[in-house]
Amino acid sequence: MAERTPSPVFVVGSYRSGTSIFCWCLGQHPNIVNLPETNWLARVGLDVDNLYRLGTVNGRFSHLSQAALSREDFYRLFGEGVDHLVRATIPSLIELTERKVQGEMHRRRSPDDPKRRWADATPENSHYVYPLSRLFPAARFIHLLRNPHDVARSLMRFSRTGARDYDHDEAYRTWSRLTRAAWAGERALGRANMLQVRYADFTANPQQAFRRVLAFLGEDYSADVLKPLDNKINSSEVEKDSVPVDVTTDAAREAERLYQEILAAPENPEQGEHGAYTEMQRAFEDRCRHMQMPPAAQVRSTFMTRLKSLWIHSA
Repeated sequence: MAERTPSPVFVVGSYRSGTSIFCWCLGQHPNIVNLPETNWLARVGLDVDNLYRLGTVNGRFSHLSQAALSREDFYRLFGEGVDHLVRATIPSLIELTERKVQGEMHRRRSPDDPKRRWADATPENSHYVYPLSRLFPAARFIHLLRNPHDVARSLMRFSRTGARDYDHDEAYRTWSRLTRAAWAGERALGRANMLQVRYADFTANPQQAFRRVLAFLGEDYSADVLKPLDNKINSSEVEKDSVPVDVTTDAAREAERLYQEILAAPENPEQGEHGAYTEMQRAFEDRCRHMQMPPAAQVRSTFMTRLKSLWIHSA
C-alpha cells in the first residue's frame, strides 16, 4: 500500500475574521477533522531549519552532509513525523468533543467518516506559511479576509470571549500584521496552493463559498459543513454602532489602504510569483538567523531594525 502524503489545511488571516467557525465547518466534512489552535506547530519550521544548519555545519564531515539529505527532504520527513503525532491525538479530540458536543459542533459525525485530513486555524500561522509549506508540500492554505474596520471593532470587544480587549490602533495594527503576512503567502504560493475567501462572501452565501473551498481542496461537497453556522461559538459579530472607530488614524488608514490593495489586485498566478516566494523565503531565513543569536544580540538586532525602519519612514 502506498504511503499517505500528509495534506493538512491551514486557515490563516487576522483574529476575529471567522477563522474558528470556518475551521469548525471544515471539520464537519467526512474527510477533515478540525484541530484546536495549535500555536506550537508552525514554530517547528524554525527549529527544523536550525537543526539542518547544525547537521551540516561541518560540511562533508557532518552527518546530514554525508548522508546527502537535502534540506527539502529534511523538512518533508519532519512534516511526516508531525503529521503522525497530530493524527495520534485525533481520537482523543473526537472523544472529548462528542462527550460534550454543542449543537452541530462535532469532530466526527459518523463512525464511518474516514477523517484522513486535519485543519488548523491558528491565526499566527499567517507568519509561517513558508515553513508550513516546506514541512507539508501537499498542504493547502485558505486566507480568510475580513474588512479591517469590522475586525477592529471585534478586537476592541475581545473580552466577551474571555480574551483581552485591544486598544483602537493596536486592533488595526494586528489586522495589518496578520493580513499582510497572509497576502504575501498568497502571492508566493499561487492560487493552486492558497485560496482567498472573503468574509463577506462566506457569510452572504456560505453554500457557494464552501463549494468553492472544497473544490479547491479536492474534496466532494458535503452539506454538513454548513451546520455549525447555526451555532454562535466565539462569535466575531459586533454591532457597528456599538464600537466607534476612528478611520482617520494612521493605523486605520494603513489597514484600509492594504485592504483596498488586496481587493483590487489581479488573480495570483497558478504557482505564485517567483519574487514574492523569494522574499517570503528571505524573511523566514532572517527570522531563523535571529533565533540563533544569543539574547543580547537579538535585542541589538531588533533595536537596529526598528531604528532603520524609523529612519526610512522619517526620510
